[in-house]
Amino acid sequence: GTMESGLVSLGMGINDMGDLAGASYKSYNHGFVFRSNQFVHVFPWQMNQYGNSECFGINSEGRTCGITYLLFGAGYERWWGYVWRDENGDGVHQSSEMQALGSLGVAYSAGMHSQANAINDLGQVVGLTGITNNWYPHHAFVITPSLGKWKIPEGDPRPDYINPTNSLMQNIGTLDRLTDNSEATALNNQGWVVGYSTTSSGTNQAFLWRDGTMVNLNSLISSNSGW
Repeated sequence: GTMESGLVSLGMGINDMGDLAGASYKSYNHGFVFRSNQFVHVFPWQMNQYGNSECFGINSEGRTCGITYLLFGAGYERWWGYVWRDENGDGVHQSSEMQALGSLGVAYSAGMHSQANAINDLGQVVGLTGITNNWYPHHAFVITPSLGKWKIPEGDPRPDYINPTNSLMQNIGTLDRLTDNSEATALNNQGWVVGYSTTSSGTNQAFLWRDGTMVNLNSLISSNSGW
């Protein structure tokens, strides 16, 4: 089904409890968690004509992650990753339950873009983030929460207006150059991260990141395997 007579809905993630995370599309995109035969509407951080949100991943405690629209002032429109959970269990979204993740944009920059693709049962989040004041290049990241926080400093909204940088967000790099793009798409409960990276050869290559090292998955298979 869909929310509010929406035309389309997409399921993006599922946990071991059978809870679904995704997005419902009508004149806007809004995230949802579907559990116990009920839609929980995950609103965007900012509600206006551009105020979209989507849920991409969900862990065993029902915490979801995705992307949301934010506006911190004239010329400072942003799309940032977030984490959200129905903390009080009332089946209703409260704005205080959503934590924006920021980016690796530098201080006094727009810090425009990040996106959270997956979250494990430890609350670690992976995705992609801009690393400058531009959309590209973007790099894969992993966040390990600290004392229930996924962004330090928090700030809502003025400190983030000046400094989008999240000190908990770790840039896990690329397979080749700093100017290449990478994206983390999934992780397990051991903190192993998978995704892809562009390279100087002009191709996208799959990677596994573990124990601080990124490995090209093509190097882990036989050269005559045909894969």
